[in-house]
Amino acid sequence: MVLHWGGPTDTVCWGRTPHVLRIRCAQTFRQRFLGLHAWCAWGDEPWGLLFPGCRAIHTLGLRLPVDLVFLGAGGRILHGVRGLAPNRLAGCGTARAVLELPSDYCGSSGWEARVWAAWRLWKMDA
Repeated sequence: MVLHWGGPTDTVCWGRTPHVLRIRCAQTFRQRFLGLHAWCAWGDEPWGLLFPGCRAIHTLGLRLPVDLVFLGAGGRILHGVRGLAPNRLAGCGTARAVLELPSDYCGSSGWEARVWAAWRLWKMDA
């Protein structure tokens, strides 16, 4: 399988299952500031918004709750927050990146493996 990542507007997918996880990366100041407001709705297929080098996330102005996954070195999952309500703040002091996901994504079986695999593919192409 050959992977080519074209930047923050491109996505990386893992596997060929119905539960493919795609990652979009917020790298510019504008993308990080706007967060999910900079992209369209979640849609039918799950995807996550990755904030590399980030330790805290706010949900100011969001209409729906989100799940957060705080990632450490090597994509290790440090902490997960399920259903963070709008207008809230969450953080993890040792995180190296944060992944925002649709609410209840972290309630599905096997979500840890999909997050870790998607992170590894993103790191390969970054």
